[in-house]
Amino acid sequence: MENGNITCDDVISKLKDDGDFDKLRIKIIRKIKENEELRNSIVSIVKESVAINRPGVENTKVRQLSDAIHHEVGGKLNEQISVALWELIRSPDGMKTEITETVRLVYDKLMRLKRAENEGSAARDLKRTRVEQQSVIHVDDRSVEGQQKVVVGRKQKVLENDNAQDDKHVQGDGSDEDLDAPPGFG
Repeated sequence: MENGNITCDDVISKLKDDGDFDKLRIKIIRKIKENEELRNSIVSIVKESVAINRPGVENTKVRQLSDAIHHEVGGKLNEQISVALWELIRSPDGMKTEITETVRLVYDKLMRLKRAENEGSAARDLKRTRVEQQSVIHVDDRSVEGQQKVVVGRKQKVLENDNAQDDKHVQGDGSDEDLDAPPGFG
């Protein structure tokens, strides 16, 4: 998932990892095998081939005969199988709807995972922001008798102004956990 976007490769990888790709492939193969029209066409082409109708074919080894038939009519058979396969994949009555739904489900699953990841990241960012907000230095400009309150996290410090801007010092709240003055305040 590059740059926060889900790519085609991400969806294909998830399809393969979850086994959806193999399930679709097996279903497509079964439907192609069940295609009687395609089967009859293939049988007809093989029966009409020169390799099977030549004299002495009975004495030919099965492997040699198969290779001869494939060499003669293999291209034509592959073309018919390919056309039938693409018709099956593209047909709403065939596999198109199931393929589309499966891909959409996998994409949605990846989007949910991405959103959850982003929400987790956002929750971590929010927590970090809250911590940062708690440690923000806040100077209260309302002075009482020449003093300024400085809030560092949850601690309060009082800056005394004795009419000399350069002569400031930090006075703690008396607890053992007093913080040192932040840079620029001491």
